[in-house]
Amino acid sequence: MTMNAKRCLSMLPVLLLALWFSACGSDAVNNQQQQPEASISVEVDQAVQPDVGALEDTPDGKPRPLAAVADEDGEVSTFVENELVIGYADEQQLGQLVQQYGGEVLLKLEDEDIDLGEDLVGLALVRVNTEVLADAADAGEQLSQLAGQQQQYGEARLRFSSEAGLRLTAEAARLA
Repeated sequence: MTMNAKRCLSMLPVLLLALWFSACGSDAVNNQQQQPEASISVEVDQAVQPDVGALEDTPDGKPRPLAAVADEDGEVSTFVENELVIGYADEQQLGQLVQQYGGEVLLKLEDEDIDLGEDLVGLALVRVNTEVLADAADAGEQLSQLAGQQQQYGEARLRFSSEAGLRLTAEAARLA
C-alpha cells in the first residue's frame, strides 16, 4: 500500500497501534478461520500517566506535553499528545493541513532526505491543536477497523491518560 497525500500519521501512536494489534490475537491468520473481528475499547483513565509530564527540548521553547496509553496487561507507552507526522504532496497541501489542525510545522523532511515513494514530497512534524480534532467517541471503532485492515482479530482494552492523547490517536487511526 502506498501512502496517499492526505495520510496523516503520528509516528508513535502508529507504532503503538501496531503493538496493540499484536495484542488483538496476532496468532489469528484471517477472519475466514472464524476469528472474532477486532474489537478495541478505549477510555480516558487518570490513573494512567506518562513517565514525565513534558519534553522541554524544542526549538521554540514550548513544552511538548506527553500522554500515555496502557493495554490490558498494564504495559504503558508514552507519546507526544499534540504532534502528528503529516505526509504531503506539495507545500499548498501541507499549508491546508496545518491550517485544518490549527497547527504549526516543527520539522520538515524532504524526499531527498528519505524515500517517500511517488505520492509524497515530504513529511512534516506538526504541532496540532487537539481541541479542533474530531470527538474521540468513535475511537474504539476507528482502531478496530484499522486492526481489521491489518488482519488482526480479537479484543483489546486501551486506557489513555488524557482526552488529547485519545483524540490524537483516533485522528491517526481515521487517516491511516
